[in-house]
Amino acid sequence: MLPYFRDRLSIPFCYQLVRKPGVDKSAAGVRIVSANKFLAALI
Repeated sequence: MLPYFRDRLSIPFCYQLVRKPGVDKSAAGVRIVSANKFLAALI
């Protein structure tokens, strides 16, 4: 579903946040990352 919206709206980066710690992978052009890791990077 996310790749559809990314392509349709011409969004350059697409992230899916998950609750499980330690996740950081890429699938179908979508980066799947732990929410705690993503939020820590914003600080």
